[in-house]
Amino acid sequence: MTATEWSDGTNSASISWSTASKTFDFDGDKDTADTTQTVLVESGTSSWTYLDDAGQSQTETRTFEHYFDNDTNWNHLAGFETDQDDVTVNYGAGLPKAYQTKCWINFLHRLLRVTE
Repeated sequence: MTATEWSDGTNSASISWSTASKTFDFDGDKDTADTTQTVLVESGTSSWTYLDDAGQSQTETRTFEHYFDNDTNWNHLAGFETDQDDVTVNYGAGLPKAYQTKCWINFLHRLLRVTE
């Protein structure tokens, strides 16, 4: 469909939209099976920089993918966002937070690289 990018030198984003068949936890219940739907997909990354309480510059980055009805209404069905610490927040329809998960494998790989 389309894509857009922007940056102001400190903050940036890259967003694209497409139509795809996605298998996902559309009901927001991690105990039920994922289902497949043809949806409008909004995906991308966003980064921003800020000063923490100690006055140190910090940059956070999130990748995201959100799913909408495959029509012109853009009703939000589900989605997820993953931060730089590999914490993934899953969202239900209309964007309420359903649950979050952490990818421990990526965390352990980074930890091992730091201690080598």
